[in-house]
Amino acid sequence: MELPDVLILERYRLAIDRQKYYTSVARDAFATYAKFVAGIAAVIAGLLAARESLGLDATIMPDLIAMFGYVLAFLAAAAIVQIVVALVRWRRARAIEAELNPETPALGVFWWASEGMYIAIVVASVIGGWRVLGGLVRRA
Repeated sequence: MELPDVLILERYRLAIDRQKYYTSVARDAFATYAKFVAGIAAVIAGLLAARESLGLDATIMPDLIAMFGYVLAFLAAAAIVQIVVALVRWRRARAIEAELNPETPALGVFWWASEGMYIAIVVASVIGGWRVLGGLVRRA
């Protein structure tokens, strides 16, 4: 193999590795967000169940629950930004791959829809979580 061929092959390998890396970044951002949401839900359930034994005043509970809602919204925004950045960077690596390998299939609508589902699930969880927390604030 000549040097130009080796360089093209190495660039192709790098593009594939970058795609794998950005896929894992998006997946990890989503998984981390899901873990934080589960943790927040567990903390809220624990606080509501043990409010009297912890000696928490009922007047502070709405503010405490609202604080968790703001934390949820912040975590969602951070996860969405990280997912979008990873997808944009993944798309750039995919363009390099397509440039080097003309047989690379084009990305269809299904790909965009499946990747957009990460973001849709995060947004839906914030909306659902905000409504649940709002109900808890009204009852607390």
